[in-house]
Amino acid sequence: MHRNYIKHRTVKSDNFLDWEHAYFDHLLNMFDIFDNRLQSHESYDYIDWDNPQTFRNFCKMIYLNSSGHITCNLDSLKNESLYQNYISKLNE
Repeated sequence: MHRNYIKHRTVKSDNFLDWEHAYFDHLLNMFDIFDNRLQSHESYDYIDWDNPQTFRNFCKMIYLNSSGHITCNLDSLKNESLYQNYISKLNE
């Protein structure tokens, strides 16, 4: 078992969208790492990396395997425009 894995949520946000919004910058960075690591994998071409739903599914996977806790000291305005752009693409 990974040392960062929390089996049961100790503190949770009942709202996935609030959590995704709060951690958007961090999720983008993790998704980028994930994308770069898989580029050499044979199934890489079968994933639509530009589809916002692919990123949403990645976020849900991380959310379901995390504590769901939203840290109070996050700079929520830092990536507001990036997040709003992402949300608008999901609704297209």
